[in-house]
Amino acid sequence: MKRTVWTVTCVVALCITVIVSSDAATGDDIKHDFEPAVTNQAGRDFPQVNSQGRIKFRVVAPKAKSVSTTFRDSTEFIKGDD
Repeated sequence: MKRTVWTVTCVVALCITVIVSSDAATGDDIKHDFEPAVTNQAGRDFPQVNSQGRIKFRVVAPKAKSVSTTFRDSTEFIKGDD
């Protein structure tokens, strides 16, 4: 009985995780109303936060060959002109 309850609980949790992940992964509904965070140092524009609580940050590493993070659902970084 305990094993059945545990299995059902795991299946339900997995289904919820997949549904939430697939919904969040579309990226079509991201609002681009980013503003500097209120906790930034004076005169700094980054990190920025939008009305959905998403963050945008800038990494300054001119000589880096690659940069990565361990955030959930993070996308690949692209080197910009600035």
